[in-house]
Amino acid sequence: MAKQIFVLGVHRSGTTWVANILCSHSTISGIQHKRHHGIHESAFFCIVKDRFGCLQNDNNYIEFLETFSSSDYFILSNLNKEYFYQNKPRDYDEFFKNMMNKYAEEQKTEFWLEKTPAHTLYFKELKTIFPTAKFIIVKRNIINTIKSDVRLRYFNKDMERKIKLPKIFFLFFLSFRYYLYYSNISSKEKKENCLFIDYEYLKKNRLETTKKICDFIGIDLEQQLLKDEYTPNTKFTSEKERTNIITNGEVTFLKVLDCIFKIIPNKIFCSFVPIYKQQYRRKNRVPEWFYSIKKDYLHSNEMTK
Repeated sequence: MAKQIFVLGVHRSGTTWVANILCSHSTISGIQHKRHHGIHESAFFCIVKDRFGCLQNDNNYIEFLETFSSSDYFILSNLNKEYFYQNKPRDYDEFFKNMMNKYAEEQKTEFWLEKTPAHTLYFKELKTIFPTAKFIIVKRNIINTIKSDVRLRYFNKDMERKIKLPKIFFLFFLSFRYYLYYSNISSKEKKENCLFIDYEYLKKNRLETTKKICDFIGIDLEQQLLKDEYTPNTKFTSEKERTNIITNGEVTFLKVLDCIFKIIPNKIFCSFVPIYKQQYRRKNRVPEWFYSIKKDYLHSNEMTK
């Protein structure tokens, strides 16, 4: 059975970059494609799990497998869904374990890696399901993280769901969410199979930080880890745009919020995690990007008819 690595962190914190670095290692496999800037998100525990009811029910399992096997994540794994009809799991957790172990077996790697930012909210559950897994948690400066998210979701006309909040409220939400995500990982749990990586420090000291990650996982440093195979996952076209995405007044507002949130007890944010997870699942149906390959295939077939 393959060993497990999870890369966690709030959205736009650099999780894609860290995951891509690790997936270039000869002993680590992760489901990647250029249309997803390399590593692809499974969104399995935050969106897919339990959505189809108990998998012991044959009809539920068929609906689940037929739906999930149409996703980019499953298609890019190059696995055969018939294998999962012949090896029916007891539940969602067992299915994901079997799928990723089968993928690592096909790739002939010792580790498989998964990266979904929203899975940071499921850290405690993941530690229970995968007690020996290695967790790499990426943190980025809160201002830069929020700038990236504002550019992606507030000013991106191609986004599936448009942000309707006034910008100042959206900034408040992103600040709150930043602390909410990381509050889910307590001080005690940080010491157990967890490694925090500072995004800014990784940019300045890639060799040192990458070696630290390799030592944590228990693998040798390989030279390909110091090169990037995929283009950065950013919407910014220039440093000027990055600087001007939020005003000086909005930066001051975020800094004040940051100071306030830092002094709020961690357990206050933790109390909001179950509520946020429930709302996240309720509002986030299986997203369009989950099926982009299938969608493109169907579209191309329609165009040729």
